[in-house]
Amino acid sequence: MDDRLSRLRKKSMSELTIWEQLDIIRNGEENPPIPDRLKEALDRGFSPAPAVKSNEPRKTEAVNLGAPKKRPPKLSEKVRDLTQYFDQANLTEAQREAISLRLEYALSVNAISKRLGISRPAVDERIRAASKKIEENRSRIRRSAARPRDTDF
Repeated sequence: MDDRLSRLRKKSMSELTIWEQLDIIRNGEENPPIPDRLKEALDRGFSPAPAVKSNEPRKTEAVNLGAPKKRPPKLSEKVRDLTQYFDQANLTEAQREAISLRLEYALSVNAISKRLGISRPAVDERIRAASKKIEENRSRIRRSAARPRDTDF
């Protein structure tokens, strides 16, 4: 550190960066000439970070600089209630959400994609997969109802 300071002291203050100037001031030069821009920064409450003496990385907090997410508008009343069909078909949460918005709330695919924050093809795929599961479940129920039951006489 002393070598670095002695090299810095050989330069004129105007040639040094603000950090180098602060190092000289912090490390004991009695009355070093302080440039105006440094005086202004110190007057405004500028406080440089202390020198890190370990090899550990500095800890920083993650900051979300993106725009705040808007909440989707409230849904109107359900046009129809198809919950029982969705429950029987064992849909995934994503499939259930997409098909519910499409059939129960009568939203367009475009409105659903905006609401869920996914692409239109992804919405189409979820609706298609959910419809297929519901139809398979309905046909399984029909087959079991059409099968004659064993009766003991």
